Amino acid sequence: MESSFLGLFLFGERRLGRRGHWLAAALVFLGSWLSGYFIVATAGLLGVRRGLAHRAGASSFLASAAYLAGMLASAAFGVHPFVLPAIGDARHALTVDNAAPPGAGLRIGLAWWVPGMLLAVAYCAYTCRRFRGKVTLEGEGY
Repeated sequence: MESSFLGLFLFGERRLGRRGHWLAAALVFLGSWLSGYFIVATAGLLGVRRGLAHRAGASSFLASAAYLAGMLASAAFGVHPFVLPAIGDARHALTVDNAAPPGAGLRIGLAWWVPGMLLAVAYCAYTCRRFRGKVTLEGEGY
């Protein structure tokens, strides 16, 4: 898709005029970003398959995360500026503008996020160090 717009952008400046040239440039930009999300999602899905075939759990997990991020970004790009589109009247839809919290709430959230993430990382490091090594089953278990 964007290759057609790129051709119009590069070789059609005189034929399209100034406005058409800028429109072609905007469509190249838009198409490149949109296809980039699909490429990330597809690469993530193929990475999951490859990781499972080679029994590589960590790479499968990371590829799965890339797939989910690509699909989420594609869906968000597809419905932007709507967060939750309404059926029927568009005035009842939840948009990016009316869903945004006030600036004070964002500052408070950021102030709590930093110590919360430090606490979560410290807890994860503690549990990993405390329970490292192989787990053995002694006696009967489940």
